[in-house]
Amino acid sequence: MLHYAPLLRGTVARFVIPLFLSLTLLACSSSDEGGSGTDPNTAGGAGCTGAFCLEDDIRLAFEPDKLVFVDSAAGSTTTLEVTVRHVGNRGDLELKTAKLTQSSGEFSLIDFSPLTLQPGGTVKLKVRYAPKAEGAKTAKLTVTNNATLLSMQEAVLPIVVKKGSGNLKAVPDPVDFGAVPSTQSSKKSVQLYNNGSNKLTVDKLELDPNGSADFTITKAPKAPFDIEPSASAEVEITFNPTAGGADATALLVQYDGDRKAQVDVYAKEIGPKIQVVPPKLLFGTMDKGDTVTKQLKIYSNGLAALHVKEIALSLLSKVKTVKISEPGPFKLEPGESKLIDVTLTLDQEVAKTSTAVAGLQISSDAPGMTLVNVPLEVTGKPCKASESSEDIVAEASGGQVDIIVAIDTSGSMKDEAKAVQANLNLFAQIIGGKNIDYHVILLADGFGLCVPPPLGGKGCADTAQYRHVKVKVDSTDALKVFIYNYAKFQGFLRAGAAKHIVVVSDDKSDKDASWFTSKVAQLQNPSWPDGFTFHSIASYHPTLALLPCFGGAGWGGVYLDLSKQTGGEVAQICSADWTNVFKAIGNNVVKTVKVQCSYSLPKSKDGKPVDPTKIAVSWSSGGGAKKPITRVDSADKCVKGQVGWHFDNAAKPTAAILCPETCDAMKDKKIHFQFGC
Repeated sequence: MLHYAPLLRGTVARFVIPLFLSLTLLACSSSDEGGSGTDPNTAGGAGCTGAFCLEDDIRLAFEPDKLVFVDSAAGSTTTLEVTVRHVGNRGDLELKTAKLTQSSGEFSLIDFSPLTLQPGGTVKLKVRYAPKAEGAKTAKLTVTNNATLLSMQEAVLPIVVKKGSGNLKAVPDPVDFGAVPSTQSSKKSVQLYNNGSNKLTVDKLELDPNGSADFTITKAPKAPFDIEPSASAEVEITFNPTAGGADATALLVQYDGDRKAQVDVYAKEIGPKIQVVPPKLLFGTMDKGDTVTKQLKIYSNGLAALHVKEIALSLLSKVKTVKISEPGPFKLEPGESKLIDVTLTLDQEVAKTSTAVAGLQISSDAPGMTLVNVPLEVTGKPCKASESSEDIVAEASGGQVDIIVAIDTSGSMKDEAKAVQANLNLFAQIIGGKNIDYHVILLADGFGLCVPPPLGGKGCADTAQYRHVKVKVDSTDALKVFIYNYAKFQGFLRAGAAKHIVVVSDDKSDKDASWFTSKVAQLQNPSWPDGFTFHSIASYHPTLALLPCFGGAGWGGVYLDLSKQTGGEVAQICSADWTNVFKAIGNNVVKTVKVQCSYSLPKSKDGKPVDPTKIAVSWSSGGGAKKPITRVDSADKCVKGQVGWHFDNAAKPTAAILCPETCDAMKDKKIHFQFGC
């Protein structure tokens, strides 16, 4: 098996440039004709170019990122070079000291002295290896410098001696192509030496089939071939980089029958890079109908041409009137930049605090940054909030519940499945009569199962309260079907709603209760923080433990355990009359549903609906001061111990709902709605 992951990680680390070290905008003062002020989109003064300010970016990289010496006999001497490169954009790199850390005393640094490199500058350091004995060894070279980040001010280069593979030696080993621009190809040669006293035969020569396809052998003797003592054979490897990232493989050599040698090969493609300045556009204070233009600059700061495909308005933008002077596509060569005019017309009122009303999405071919988001922020002019004309006294009403019914539809369950179908509407009437907002999900497929109105729709179609998920539930896998098909019905569940599960099966379960409860605890979107109540219509004998009822296929002990653990109902599947079974489950559901405090959203004086984004809610008691209630995004964002409210439907809200704890605390309190800002 090829082991080149550490080399790959090292190569990636050498060339990945953190985004926050790229060109950074500084706030610089500017003045207008009518006075002075600061525009957060522009800068000026020393160190600035036009309207943009940049800070130092000093970084060091080793090429290669590891020195690997070939195992040599005592008394020999080998010298390898490492290139130190300033890969930052601004400021001088100072190389202060260089120190070797080793245990054998066999490595030495040749002719180092402190020096300074400008961005892009390089210097070569030489390390000599004079072995006292053969064998694998390690050391490290530490170069102290003035990098911008403290964590990079001690740069460490690993040094290793790779244990030899018999008489066959490869130089270099490993083969490091370094950084290769995506528009170019690169070639490296490996010399295979025979260090023995007898002729050796190379039987097979290939690149690792599991390695990157960007490497190919472009020149080598045809195997099998011989290498005489003290002679060598040349193998040429070519790297043709494709899109993005680092690449690695290995040259695999089989010789003299079953002997093997491996030479690691790796490279890093350097493609296009993009930088957008400033990272967000601030349009200042605007009123509805105002139009303002700001400028955005796009830099191509990679080693290959940058292709900007499109500059478009984000789908999540709150305003629609945004004009872009050059929306693309266009091409920027390395070092080039383009100035873009962005004109925003505010077609809505916004709060007096700064807020993002729109966003630009810049798509390009820059690896890792193919989509750059630029928020467009506006500060609204102050406005006076209106208030609902009448105070509302908090009053609790029925809450939400989601019920999932899973029916075993194996061959022995035909009659039982029909019984469930016949009783689902009775079940819905029981819980619906208690002013409860319920959803029912049926997991089953087979026997022509069809739930008619009023729970089901015309032709047994789904309704706003009923969803039939057609999945096969075999004899013992009801719990597995629930977990593994969660994605098919999770969108019909509501965060904060009580959760009830009903399983109908005449057989055992091939998963135990602890497996199921742990899997449910991991469910998300929505999550199940309050757990669930489990109801079993299962096979068990009323008096004989561990046995099914007459006619049952297996003992449903796991289902009984889950019902006992969660306070759910239990019924025999062998029962003749199912009416009481669903009445009991319905009554259990009613008892567990949390009450809600739900209020219709207010309307303005002209009777029109109020913009939901401009609604605030507060409460008061006994004529005291109004105290705000914090809005949260959804029911599952309610925070224990804090007051909060949320919309009934974030996309199309019609009511404000207090979080459960807030609802409990608001008894006999007054609720107020403010709107307009």
